[in-house]
Amino acid sequence: MLDHIDSELTRFVGMFEGGSMIALRSKDVGVFTREEAIESHTVGPTARASNLDNDCRLFHPTYKKLGFESVLLDDGGDNYARIMLRFLEVFQSTNLIRSCLSQMEPGTIRGRRRHRSRLRYMGG
Repeated sequence: MLDHIDSELTRFVGMFEGGSMIALRSKDVGVFTREEAIESHTVGPTARASNLDNDCRLFHPTYKKLGFESVLLDDGGDNYARIMLRFLEVFQSTNLIRSCLSQMEPGTIRGRRRHRSRLRYMGG
């Protein structure tokens, strides 16, 4: 499943990078420099796409154990950079999941029973 996600994401990244209309609509649009990100106390993907490393996950013990590193982009802080950052973070997420799975102890997993939902579709 993770390989499939990576494969599809790679395909989407290729479409995004190679699509001239997407590039025209996102490159050099909505530029947010590192200095502007600092001045406005920006956090999250917007900050990281402006090459500002203030990712609170770096200090979480679980992320430290998994060898987590922030994804930073220093290529302009525009809409294109923010979208590319999100793509890279999805790749990073699948790698974190792989790391978690490789560190799990063998054995049964709690909650394997399927629960029936009490919600029913009422559409017609």
